[in-house]
Amino acid sequence: MLAKIYYYQNFTIPAGFDSLDILVWGMFAGVMIGATFATVDKLFCHRMVSALVQRGAQTPESALSLTELDIKGKWYLRWALREGKPLRKMLAIPETMTGKTRTAEIPFYLPEENRFKAENRFQNGRRPIMSLILCGIALLLTVFFVLFIVPELLTMLDNLVGFVKYGE
Repeated sequence: MLAKIYYYQNFTIPAGFDSLDILVWGMFAGVMIGATFATVDKLFCHRMVSALVQRGAQTPESALSLTELDIKGKWYLRWALREGKPLRKMLAIPETMTGKTRTAEIPFYLPEENRFKAENRFQNGRRPIMSLILCGIALLLTVFFVLFIVPELLTMLDNLVGFVKYGE
């Protein structure tokens, strides 16, 4: 990438503006990490909700533990089923459950009143990975727009202000 030095005669840019590259790439990385985490979270949590619905785990008697379910992503669900997490708030635990402290051994069920809310909350769309890739491409285009076009637009604005101000 060629280094271009921009100098504006008619207005000043605050100190630290020269780190626009770092700021823009940092925001890109942050948004992509957040979008990736949200996609993974919804993907695995939706699998858990769907498995409970398909197996009919709607009452304390029909509750199933994570080890009893045949789903992928149990490594993530152990974390997502901890106390205070959104998935755990949607699910319920039978009152008779005692002595089990490992998350994978705790039986969960999805009460009927939470079913619609859980299915909508963890719905990830038809093609979540493709959406994530398209989001990344759109953000990358935005990064290049900001890094290459905005300084040129500021130069044009500086020239316009100089023309209006001095009649040059």
